[in-house]
Amino acid sequence: MMKDWRWLYAAAVLGGLLLVSACSDDPEDQSPQAVIVYPEHAAHLTSAPDSVVVEASDDQGVRRVEIYLDGILLSTRATRPYSTRLPLGVYADGRPYLLSAAAFDTRNQTGAAPPVSISIDPSLQTVPQVTSLGPETAGSALLRLAWLPWPRQPVSFAWELARDDGFAALVAAGSAVSDTLILSEAGGAGLVYARVRATDDEGTSGWSRAARYQGLATWRRRCVLPGPQLGAKVMMLPGGDLRVLSHAVGNHAVARAPVALLELSAAGEFAGTVHELLPVGYLPTASLLDADDRLLLAGTRESGGAFVAAATLAGDLLWSGAADFMQTTALVSALDGTVFAVGADLRADGPGGVFGAVAADGTVTPGAVFPLAADRAVHLAWRRPAGGFVLAGPIAGAAGAPAGGIWAMGLSAAHEVLWQVRLGSADRWLLRGGGADEANGEYVLAGIALRADPATRYGFLAGIDQDGRVRWQVTDRTWHQFCGVAADFGGRWVAVGATRREVGDRQWEYDFAMRGLSPYGAVLWDAAHRGGKDAQGWHVAPLADGGWVAVGTRSDDRVQYDADVLRVDDRGELP
Repeated sequence: MMKDWRWLYAAAVLGGLLLVSACSDDPEDQSPQAVIVYPEHAAHLTSAPDSVVVEASDDQGVRRVEIYLDGILLSTRATRPYSTRLPLGVYADGRPYLLSAAAFDTRNQTGAAPPVSISIDPSLQTVPQVTSLGPETAGSALLRLAWLPWPRQPVSFAWELARDDGFAALVAAGSAVSDTLILSEAGGAGLVYARVRATDDEGTSGWSRAARYQGLATWRRRCVLPGPQLGAKVMMLPGGDLRVLSHAVGNHAVARAPVALLELSAAGEFAGTVHELLPVGYLPTASLLDADDRLLLAGTRESGGAFVAAATLAGDLLWSGAADFMQTTALVSALDGTVFAVGADLRADGPGGVFGAVAADGTVTPGAVFPLAADRAVHLAWRRPAGGFVLAGPIAGAAGAPAGGIWAMGLSAAHEVLWQVRLGSADRWLLRGGGADEANGEYVLAGIALRADPATRYGFLAGIDQDGRVRWQVTDRTWHQFCGVAADFGGRWVAVGATRREVGDRQWEYDFAMRGLSPYGAVLWDAAHRGGKDAQGWHVAPLADGGWVAVGTRSDDRVQYDADVLRVDDRGELP
């Protein structure tokens, strides 16, 4: 509880703030002012409950006050008193933490309060306080996890290790009676999160705040080849080595390039080993690994018509052919392992779209048909856990326009249309890629809004489910475009693409960017990596020991483009 003198002090501070506002000769609208009046700077809190109190003023009125502890939002208050309870037991480790606050006025101007440092006595613990997580000794393969002594005895502890801060992918779990553990389960490498909870005579506590050990060897490699390239897909071999599929992409600066497979070591070393699978003039629009680890490709040719091809991850082309009855623009693998090419049906009596079963020798056999409007193409295809498929692609724009929006369709196991959605027609959304959590029936479409004014173009993401419900949408003008998307742990997502920076009058440079999102599209983190004048991500995949590997392209002069490969941590960073 606050003492009466604290309220008097708060009133005095508020009076001073109001006096400053009233005496100002400046007729312009002023930014709000804020100050943390309790607790005082360097306070060591030893009793619970306790609170933080902020006073704020503004000449036009305070709309809200946000209160933070160590950068984490504790509370938003719209009326006085601007105060909230402190989560003492969750931060009771004796270490210094910063309290901060910001006031917002009716015009959304901001005034920040000077931060205040506090510490909380360990005797107030309501959850264990982890003090360290890292190698037992320098270079050790063992991890040491330690936390503060628990204030009550007798006590036992439960612990968990995971590759993610949501603990959806557990590495190991167990119990202990001491406050220090030597763990061999995580191997002392990769990315590891740990948490602990206590059980004593009063019951079981909640979990501690997660501790993080970043043992990943992150890196970035530029694969320089004689001609322009764009890293379009990255694949991991069992031993950890990487294969990067690199080629041209339609509607992109990399207009012409051979279809190549690049070899990189697990450490990202590129020795220049390049397997040219198909010559210039082949433009893949889809690729996937089948059950036999063959790399299947489908797309179009400059000379006209479509193609389907297969190669080994050793860089050997197995076959390349065409399916004369269809325009092969997407690939999907059914539950029984059958791979289908999907696209427009070119037969005279074709109803619009068709599935073509791809045999081991490259033969493509006509299969189920489905309605597909003449202005639509299939660029993405995924399984539905309830049976059937989800298809998506671009809608052709008016004459001379590059796009008229995007569409998605749900098909039943009998290939009947269950639902259809259309998005982004007004702003001419152009589909660049997407991703799926097929097991849970969640899908994300990604791209760029090609508005007439380049300064107002933006990147977009749209999440839909297997029943055609648009669950969320994200638009961001700081992003040039979103491209590849992959499912993260616990239903979350990671997207790659390009953010942009204005470097002159209507001139921009682009950075290879990544974003983490919640299951409903809320931004969890952003990371951007510069690389010349033009860099962007195209595909992203998770790593077994935590973090991500992403590929794209970069250019210093917007003439020569090279494949760009990044191995990053779970926040997209290159520490």
